[in-house]
Amino acid sequence: SEEAELVVSTNVKIFDLALRKYITKVNDVELQNTSSRVPTIDESTLETGTTATYKHKKDPVMVKTGDKVTYKITIYNEGEKEGRATKVVDQLPTGLKFSKVVSGNFEVASYNETDNTLNLSRKASNQDNLPAYQEGNLSSETIEIECEVVATPDEVNNKILTNVAWISEEFDSESNITITDQGGADRD
Repeated sequence: SEEAELVVSTNVKIFDLALRKYITKVNDVELQNTSSRVPTIDESTLETGTTATYKHKKDPVMVKTGDKVTYKITIYNEGEKEGRATKVVDQLPTGLKFSKVVSGNFEVASYNETDNTLNLSRKASNQDNLPAYQEGNLSSETIEIECEVVATPDEVNNKILTNVAWISEEFDSESNITITDQGGADRD
């Protein structure tokens, strides 16, 4: 009798977008050592694990009431499939108010001043995908936003305002699926 063997491949392509947010300007003036705030990326950890290592300064920036603070939100494609972020949420801290989108492929979908949540959506005119990761080529795109410090001097005095942002919807172009909260659809 003859035996026939089958080998089942588990080589499934991975979809994986990542986001980093950092301050670049206060009152339209580049921060000193802005380059140290822009993430430097170690891709070797992506080759051996599930994410690149992003190193950048996160120490607080001193601001006062009325100051304008410019943030950059950068989305990276760490996966093996092309795709794009379609929605981004920015949860602003009390004391900071959204002013405008300065640049990028996103526009304001909504801004709720009560809970200080900014929802950004990809512009309909730009449906470009970020290319899949290839060693030495981590593709990315950046959204730049401006906020105003609205906290009073007493509220600002020695208070740290922490800002958090995340991708709330993304599109896996190779599988042609929109991902919102499906577990496992994005590696992270």
